[in-house]
Amino acid sequence: MKKWFILIMPFLMLAGCTQQVQKNMNVNLIVERYDTVQQDYVPFMTFKEQQQISDGLTLLHELAWTTTTPPNTTPNYRFYIVAEDPSVTDIKAVMYEVWFDDLTATAILANDSRKETVYLDHAKVNEIYDLLMNSAK
Repeated sequence: MKKWFILIMPFLMLAGCTQQVQKNMNVNLIVERYDTVQQDYVPFMTFKEQQQISDGLTLLHELAWTTTTPPNTTPNYRFYIVAEDPSVTDIKAVMYEVWFDDLTATAILANDSRKETVYLDHAKVNEIYDLLMNSAK
């Protein structure tokens, strides 16, 4: 499941974004994973590839967000978008949380208010994985 996470995270990063990123504005996608030893989130990776971010935004706008409640457990990962230039204040950081179920290869994504949730079934996780693998070639 970790390999899937690394490959689908660029798409998950932008899920549910309510603001439009300007074409000339570079953004970074920051991912943190929950460390059970430290009982806190630690840096995991940063994505900077703008075309990959743009492609992910297009794909994820097709997902169906619902108002169902996400799990009441600590998310495995969390992520947020930040402008590459710290002086840019047009982009407000919105936290997203991700829960993975390794047994079923599914994922749940929620926004920071946990009012909107999207469920990625095994097929959708595989579809995103395949899209990333094909676009990387």
